[in-house]
Amino acid sequence: MQVARISISKVDRTPYEQNDVGRFQRAISSLQDGGELIVPSGTYYLDSVLIRKPIHIRCAGVVEFIPTDRNKDIFIIEGTRNDLSYQLLEPANRRDQKINLSINPSDIKPGDMIVVTDDSVRFKDNHTDLNTEVHEVFYVENNTIWLRDYIRLPKSPSPSGVNVYKVNPVENVKIDGFRYRMLEGSTCGRGIYANYVRNLQVTNIQGTRGAGSGIQVRKAIQTRVEGFEFTNPQVVGGGQGYGIQFFGGCNGITVRDGYTYGMRHSVDLEGSCEALIDNVVDVCAAGASFLLSHNGYSSDITIQNCRAINSAGTGIVADSQAISSGNPDKSSPLQLTFYGFQIRNCEIINFSFGNAGIHFYSPCKEVFIEGCKIRYRSGSEQELSKLSNAGIRLYPAQTDARIANCTIEGYRRGIAFQSPAGDYDNRDDCQIHISNTVIRNCCSALFFNHGRSKRFRISHVHCEGIEQQFIELNQGDFSYLQIEDVTIIRSPKLRFANHKIQMTSKKSAGAVRNIFIDNKEFSPLPHIP
Repeated sequence: MQVARISISKVDRTPYEQNDVGRFQRAISSLQDGGELIVPSGTYYLDSVLIRKPIHIRCAGVVEFIPTDRNKDIFIIEGTRNDLSYQLLEPANRRDQKINLSINPSDIKPGDMIVVTDDSVRFKDNHTDLNTEVHEVFYVENNTIWLRDYIRLPKSPSPSGVNVYKVNPVENVKIDGFRYRMLEGSTCGRGIYANYVRNLQVTNIQGTRGAGSGIQVRKAIQTRVEGFEFTNPQVVGGGQGYGIQFFGGCNGITVRDGYTYGMRHSVDLEGSCEALIDNVVDVCAAGASFLLSHNGYSSDITIQNCRAINSAGTGIVADSQAISSGNPDKSSPLQLTFYGFQIRNCEIINFSFGNAGIHFYSPCKEVFIEGCKIRYRSGSEQELSKLSNAGIRLYPAQTDARIANCTIEGYRRGIAFQSPAGDYDNRDDCQIHISNTVIRNCCSALFFNHGRSKRFRISHVHCEGIEQQFIELNQGDFSYLQIEDVTIIRSPKLRFANHKIQMTSKKSAGAVRNIFIDNKEFSPLPHIP
């Protein structure tokens, strides 16, 4: 007989059991769908507890879980996938709400959860399952599937025939209020591992001495994690020592009210879309604090009210390391475009001489960076000109972004638009607008390296303590450059630019006007046609 509620205190160990795994599994088996398992205060020795139906595990009081052996997950929540798979008849583009398959799907109906993917792989090691999204089906007619949402990033028809397949998720699991401690000597093991899930909710979880991830979620719709703390992992790097990690195109993520310390990354949104990261504080990350993208295939992510304090790497990064250029040693960021990144009211303090507070490695569109405070704190009195870092670093071509109401301090370059090499064309009318921003104590305020026919509008920018130049130029030119309402003070050695500003052609547009400088010996401003 199945019950609606049971306390683990009512389920005893058998005479042959040395830990609590068996009684937890029996308690879960006894619950009906939607049932509740209550865990009173205490220390429990368990791992690899399987959850495959909608239940609520509610920990009442101070509850600690300790695995029975090294390298074990505490809870595993895992659905299944169907064997049938389908090929796209034609490419799926961003914002497409319907997809056409090469044949009629026989096992997909409205309300089902499907995976949409292609054959993209990481060029360094052929790691698969990168350009992947999980969606809910709204309607099916013949070979056409209408999605409840829409395609986030373009998908190509797969030669292998695997573009779409149905999954059977574990739904409506809630886990509330426990802490765990991994055994010393562990090199992997997660607090919660979830794969093929829908409507997963995890609240009030604490983990220490971890090795893998505190929480790792794959191929999920509507995941919510609130009130978490992960600290002092045993190992970091190479997929180890993460706080919260998402893989395989998770869709609809909320992560809020958390704290992490000493992790490799605090939150890693590897291939995710429609995510909100709110009020998370990360301290002393060994790498980047917040990864909007790891390999490149992420979109529509908002990170707000977060803090990255003393990150050894970048505070907030969108990496594109999966994209191949044909050269096995280099990536080609132009093969992929990020969409819909919003970074609002975040604080970043990092101390790496070669990284950035915020860094997007590929072109980005629909981007808004607002109200952020970004500061470099060096452990020594190093000259700014010997650094290679920047407060914000974006790709110089095919980027459409707005930066507003930010304060950037202490970097070699305040805001940099640069790529490692190549003079790439700006192929559309995308524009970058910087406004109402303070850049203080930097070698140069703005840095432009590569990119042809760039379009920039710079207005209401206040600069203090700029050591060398307002604009640092390397290569590339502009089709539109307007600079207005700029104030520069306490910068006695300042030049407006280190080189003449190059415009694309005589038809290029722009102007420099309303520049206030407190240095009377400042050289004349350049003329822009």
